[in-house]
Amino acid sequence: MAAPNPRRPAPARHVLSAPRSEHALDWGDLTAFRAVAEELSFTRAAARLRLSQPALSQRVRRLEKELGARLLQRTTRTVALTAAGRALVGWVVSTENAWAEVRHEVAFLAGRPGPARTAAPAPTAVRATVG
Repeated sequence: MAAPNPRRPAPARHVLSAPRSEHALDWGDLTAFRAVAEELSFTRAAARLRLSQPALSQRVRRLEKELGARLLQRTTRTVALTAAGRALVGWVVSTENAWAEVRHEVAFLAGRPGPARTAAPAPTAVRATVG
């Protein structure tokens, strides 16, 4: 094997590469999990998503299996988020918000601007709308 050339830089390494998985996360499973996390009830989340309760439970179990972590603590009467569940729901919300921004930006660049949106800190927004 040849010795490395001190004048030639080493090839770049991919530091930020993600591990490859056999299975990609299903966005429907993430949406189902988010609904349960927000409602803290499989019954209400299933009604909100117009899914059967068994189908909703299956989606959440599949997501937990894929991630290798319990996302929810379930009893016969209550549902609570685990630490992993809280982290995941935060990621899901951030990702959905980022996706909405990307879609808006791409539509704008393609010449199809959507409705105008403005953002301001709450006290500023209240002053601007009230007086």
